[in-house]
Amino acid sequence: LEASVAAARASMAKEQARRSYTDLGKFLHRRGDLNGALKALLRTRDYCSSPLQAGESCALVVMVALDLGNTMQVNSHVAKAEHSGGLEPATGAQLKAAAALTLLKNKDYKA
Repeated sequence: LEASVAAARASMAKEQARRSYTDLGKFLHRRGDLNGALKALLRTRDYCSSPLQAGESCALVVMVALDLGNTMQVNSHVAKAEHSGGLEPATGAQLKAAAALTLLKNKDYKA
């Protein structure tokens, strides 16, 4: 019983940390601190406990990376999100659009 309480407590702390980093990243993104937002959102993925959360955190990183013009980060996190298996259809479509934007930016018209 004590072990299950400890596990629940650790799980709750993990969820709070994930939520806090997500909120911080979104706040910094709205303020225009893109590097700070990216750093906070990258930490979010360490605290994900489900494929859906991992997919959402990757989608947030992709959003900020697009604003920074960091195409390598976009492509990397699009692939991570697609492999997480926890994407909603709308999020998947947004990620495909982000990947397409990076192809256009890199002038890779044949892919």
